[in-house]
Amino acid sequence: MIVRKEIAMKHTWVVIALGTFIPVWSIFGLEPTSPPAFPAPFDTEPASSGLPLPPEEAAKGFQVPPGFKVSVFAAEPDVRQPIAMTWDGRGRLWVAENYTYADRSKVYDFSLRDRVLIFEDKDNDGKFDERKMFTDDVQLLTS
Repeated sequence: MIVRKEIAMKHTWVVIALGTFIPVWSIFGLEPTSPPAFPAPFDTEPASSGLPLPPEEAAKGFQVPPGFKVSVFAAEPDVRQPIAMTWDGRGRLWVAENYTYADRSKVYDFSLRDRVLIFEDKDNDGKFDERKMFTDDVQLLTS
């Protein structure tokens, strides 16, 4: 007995009576398609606005209460246009980057995409060692 079921409107799976799941494209010798490469991020700031401070120099300018310090964990170009971030229970930083919202003329430009990145400090030196892409196939992320 073979049952056909659609999951999330993206993939069709064939379920065989033994309980084995087989992607339908593999039956026909096809490969699943991947989304196109992530578009190159564009800069929404005018060129005449001047360059931002280097990350370490910007961190030195923070005023924090006694006993606190500011250090740079991640900076451009590793993270760009962040709109939200959070730390998980494993000490990883999750960052939502939004490229479809910052420039009013690009808000509904669906050739652009947003993404969610994960940064992890594996050696506990206060700087990320690993940068993973959680997803880069989303649009109009909001915090």
